[in-house]
Amino acid sequence: MRARAVAPGKCVFAKFGGPSMARVVRRLAWLVAGCLGLALCIFLGGLAMSFKHAWSLSRIAAQERDLLTRSERATVHACMQDQHPAVRAQAFQLLWSTGSCSEGDVPALARGVLDADEKVGSAAIQGLLHLSIAADRAVPQLLEVLARPQDPPHWIAGLALGAIGRGEADPVPALLAAARDRQAPAHAAAISALTYFGRTAEGAVPILIAALGTEERDEVAAAAAAALANWDVDPAEVLEPLRALCRRTEGQTRAGVVGALAHFAPGDPEVLRVLAADLAAFDADRSCNDLATALELGPAAGPLVPLLLHRVGDPTTDGKGSSWSSPFSWTQATIPGLWEGLLALARDPAQPAHTAAVRELGKIAPANAEVLDFLTQATGDPDVAVRRGALGALRDLGDEAAPTTPTLLARIGTDADGVAVALAVEALGAIGPAEPGRLPAIVTAICGIDPTTLDASPGPAGVTGAPRIPGGNSSDDLVRRSRLLALAALAPGDPRALALARRELGCNRDPIQSAAIILLAEAGAAATDQTPALALRTALWYPWSPGLAVDAIGRIDRRDLTGMEALLGHLRGDRASARRRAAEALGTYGPAAARAAADLIAALDHESPGVAAAAATALGEIGPRARSAIPRLARLLDAGVPQVAAAAMRALGHIGVADATCLGALASAIRDSPEEVRAAAGASLVLLGADAADVGRELAQTARPWSPSVVRWGWIVRVAAGERSPAALPHLVAALERGRSWEERSAAATALADLATPADVVVPALKRAVRNLVHGYAWQYQSFYRRVIARCADEPMWVGENPLRLRSRFRISTPRDETLPWESAFAALRRVSPTDFAALAAGFDLPSPGYAEEDRETMMRALACAGPAARAALPRLRLYARKSIPPSNSSLRLWARWAVAQIDAAEPGLGPELVGLATACRPAAARAAAVAILGEMALAPAGALATVLAASDDSDPWVRLAAVRALAAAPAGDPQAIAVLNRAVDQDLAAVRHAARTSRARLGVR
Repeated sequence: MRARAVAPGKCVFAKFGGPSMARVVRRLAWLVAGCLGLALCIFLGGLAMSFKHAWSLSRIAAQERDLLTRSERATVHACMQDQHPAVRAQAFQLLWSTGSCSEGDVPALARGVLDADEKVGSAAIQGLLHLSIAADRAVPQLLEVLARPQDPPHWIAGLALGAIGRGEADPVPALLAAARDRQAPAHAAAISALTYFGRTAEGAVPILIAALGTEERDEVAAAAAAALANWDVDPAEVLEPLRALCRRTEGQTRAGVVGALAHFAPGDPEVLRVLAADLAAFDADRSCNDLATALELGPAAGPLVPLLLHRVGDPTTDGKGSSWSSPFSWTQATIPGLWEGLLALARDPAQPAHTAAVRELGKIAPANAEVLDFLTQATGDPDVAVRRGALGALRDLGDEAAPTTPTLLARIGTDADGVAVALAVEALGAIGPAEPGRLPAIVTAICGIDPTTLDASPGPAGVTGAPRIPGGNSSDDLVRRSRLLALAALAPGDPRALALARRELGCNRDPIQSAAIILLAEAGAAATDQTPALALRTALWYPWSPGLAVDAIGRIDRRDLTGMEALLGHLRGDRASARRRAAEALGTYGPAAARAAADLIAALDHESPGVAAAAATALGEIGPRARSAIPRLARLLDAGVPQVAAAAMRALGHIGVADATCLGALASAIRDSPEEVRAAAGASLVLLGADAADVGRELAQTARPWSPSVVRWGWIVRVAAGERSPAALPHLVAALERGRSWEERSAAATALADLATPADVVVPALKRAVRNLVHGYAWQYQSFYRRVIARCADEPMWVGENPLRLRSRFRISTPRDETLPWESAFAALRRVSPTDFAALAAGFDLPSPGYAEEDRETMMRALACAGPAARAALPRLRLYARKSIPPSNSSLRLWARWAVAQIDAAEPGLGPELVGLATACRPAAARAAAVAILGEMALAPAGALATVLAASDDSDPWVRLAAVRALAAAPAGDPQAIAVLNRAVDQDLAAVRHAARTSRARLGVR
């Protein structure tokens, strides 16, 4: 029985347990262990890959470059898929920070926008922001980001949408819907983003006005107020809501609302009340903005003068010791009684703001006898801070402080404070030689300074206004740098100045070496023996010296080619940055660099896009003598990097040999390439003799309908070729007012400037464009065209200029081919209806991060054309007419003085002085400006034509360029002018060649 009973149990155990179950358990254990091991291997492998990606990105980021190589680009794209968010974020950031973003990166950037990690999404959006209109395919992803709840990248997504504009996916309806819905996650971001669409966002103004009174969040209402300040809105619609919002807000929010209210009603009592309360309380969180707003009010801020004077010299909370009075350096400061009160403060040593008032006098006070006498006495004050302040004020007064030259020379020889000596030297450089006979003594005094004998203590930071040397601020460094820059402005060709520059060129401090290079560049042909040393400086790792050295080589007489061997050595070297700069510098030699053509052709195969593009550009500068490069340049169309392909297409046009290979490559590029390449190909085809109208139609057919190339490379090409077609007008006006992006509006404004008829249609459209100052992030693009248009607003800017050449001069990292919309509109108004410009004079002082000195130069030229009608701008122009400008920007003062003379009939004329400046040993920028102004004056002053003819042989290429353009105003048929222009057609700089052809056409020469 028992056996019989047990047997079934054994059978059951055998069936369901025993050895079989053990094997199953063991197998399951092995399986689990295997899975865990596999997971661990995957984890460790992913971790190792992340470490590898992070190491690769760190190596790429540590190198000096402006574009990624092909292999580096592949690495960055692989890192975008890494499992670690920090690696992905670094990959996206590296792509746009090196200027390597292109249309081909848009899909990857669009995927990154939707990344779960905030930092990754923000970095990807930054890339789209830099691509601007080319990133239109990512608009749906950006709108999806705006729809997400609690997402910090909302605001930057709105900025990106504003920069992209309206493409196939129009973001405006979604933004309007979010702006209406106060519960929408992106409500605040949408209100801010609508600012960047201007009049194209129809229906936005009522939403923004309503937001002033209905928004529960004050910061959102303040954003709406700031947006309305950029629109052409009737003040009656917004004043009461703004006043009510101003009364209920506080802190930084109220400061923004006050700024908007001041925009619509500068003399509004509510504005003055709030500003007075804030300045009296002096809350550090908002008083700086309030002080700036008060100064911008101009004469309307008269009641605030006591409070403004009370706050002069109050320290900020940043620990740097600077003062709230710093806005004096960039605002109008035309408030009645302000400078008189400042002088009274400066005279009273018992006042806490005594020292600050002394320093600020040079920024707003007139250079009358009373002010100059006080500052002259203050230069001998026992208090070193007062001496420094007085010397800095004399520097700010510029050439109006000429009567104090003996005092400044005395300070150089007797003052033991190094910073004071440096400021005195800078003041002498800003003044310039009042009398030619005094110049040798000034140069002797400056060159005779021994910096090692001076006090090395820098003193309180921010008190003196002296330039700061990166990495140190010792008196030795300040004096060495200041005297080089002053000599560059006074007498760069003096043998003593050249000897000093040669000695300091070997300094291992970049700011001092950069100042020495600037002096040599200003010396021109006198510094020819230094081209080998300058060629060696192009390969340095310093921040500024290499680019300045490239520019200097281009400005020194190139008949002596002793520096070319050193450049060829760098071109054949291993370092990509040195090879790129060497190629850029070789391009400045023009046809004389023909012997370097073989090395430049070899550099076209370099994996660095920067090297390849620089080599292509240099070959274009060589001209027809580089015709052997045409087959290799044509093959670069398939390089896969738009920057390289575009440089190659431009080079084909500049070489100027229209063989079958060249024309075939250009025709292929204009049909099926990225917009940048198509644009370059179109310009080259026109240079080679193709019909501009046909090129424009071809570009318009192949480009996307919202692309700026439709306007820029369609209509501008036709206008530049001489076709004044009325059919272009409605298209351009529509693009200006309803353009899908700021780029298209800018292109339309530039085209209207060339068309210039009829004024009754063009002028109102341009005035509306200028009033709607939609800046967005456009200032980040660092367009080289904004520099060029400032020099010659009456020239078609699309052809003949060399972006790499200009980049080396202005140190621009990512040159692009568009101007800002408002700047183009200013230039267009100057062409179309200069007498109608007075209504826009207030725009001259609108603060913007995109305002460079060259932008103000553009407006000065327009104000000068407006004449007496622009009298409202006189106070500000007079400030710039005496402003202390470094040698590289010294032309601004001349343009301001000319504008003042054109507006105010009582102002003495500049004719004789300009003739002297155009030939004297002054900074090249000043000579170029003098020559350009003579051209603006139609060569009317006595001796102007002879001066301009002589300037056409100047050692500096920018002076030669200004002279060739100015000769367009010569008498028709003048044999000397025609002979000079005929010679200029064969000059080394492409821009000079193009300007010579344009000037010949205006003189009726074919």
